[in-house]
Amino acid sequence: GRAPGPLLGPGQFLPVRLPEPPSPLTPTKPLKEKQQAMDRIVANALKTLRLVPRATLILMVLAAPVLAVPSMRADAGSTIEAPALKKTGVGFVLLVSLRRG
Repeated sequence: GRAPGPLLGPGQFLPVRLPEPPSPLTPTKPLKEKQQAMDRIVANALKTLRLVPRATLILMVLAAPVLAVPSMRADAGSTIEAPALKKTGVGFVLLVSLRRG
């Protein structure tokens, strides 16, 4: 016979509804959690990739002067310098005479 269900009226019963087994197409809870974790990973990766050009530009600006120094020193050999002046010792004499006075 019929499984007894709640009474609707005199002698009428609602059919008992059995829970449906989960379909292989509907995602289960662990699958949803895995999808959320993957979404977080992808979001973090995209955020990191958006920062890469800015970080590269900052590093280039900071590294440019450091990398320019060796090239400036390489050009120093072609610079013509004036001959060094002969030291006459006036500064030392002046210093000694001022200290005595």
